[in-house]
Amino acid sequence: MSAPRLRLLPAAIALGLAGALVATLPAAACGTSTRAAAGGAGSSPLHMGTLGGPPKAVAQPNGAEDVFWRGTDNHLWHASFVPGRGWTGGQNLGGDLASDPAPAASGPGNVDVFWQGTDGSLWHAYYRSGHGWAGAENLGGDLYPIP
Repeated sequence: MSAPRLRLLPAAIALGLAGALVATLPAAACGTSTRAAAGGAGSSPLHMGTLGGPPKAVAQPNGAEDVFWRGTDNHLWHASFVPGRGWTGGQNLGGDLASDPAPAASGPGNVDVFWQGTDGSLWHAYYRSGHGWAGAENLGGDLYPIP
């Protein structure tokens, strides 16, 4: 399923109705004086499957955004927005998540994502500009159960 080709930088990424990933456009793109609420005018579902938890986004210095979520299959999922090109994704990055992902931009074009695995350990996957995604790695530990 292909994502719509939104070319404006989204103002917000949200978990919409029926678990869909929704991008909300800035007010200027909607012709309004305030930002549109997710699911309202100015919002666009991205058709990337059903989310198993809230999306988490990180921004890059060039205006790109990477969005991560736990899918209903408990895998790590990823989509990206590049200004002038639009959305790509969702990409299944695998893993067995017991928590929602916690992404961080660790440098221009680089992203690290952490989560609690179903084995109770801390897990990590990362993207390095020019090299792509490294597979999930177990960082060990025995994390407390998620309430």
